Amino acid sequence: MTLRERHAVRTEDLTWGIFGRFVGSAAAAGLLLLVPKDAMALVIGILVIAGLVILQAGSSWKINHLNLTAAGALSGFMGTAASRSSPPSC
Repeated sequence: MTLRERHAVRTEDLTWGIFGRFVGSAAAAGLLLLVPKDAMALVIGILVIAGLVILQAGSSWKINHLNLTAAGALSGFMGTAASRSSPPSC
């Protein structure tokens, strides 16, 4: 499908989102080194709840460089922080 619809891909927008993702991943990696595991779980939980509140509020955002970078950064942060591999704690 990506090949078939490649003409519709906005490469400039994609670039800003990917840049933001790298920034967010780097921030999460640094934070994982400094913050205890339990505190990081709290940060992730707060971000998930904030995302749900924004979704339920019906907010719509214009597509611009700042919003694309911010969305990419949040995506990178959450993906990196939530995927921390460790055994489950009891």
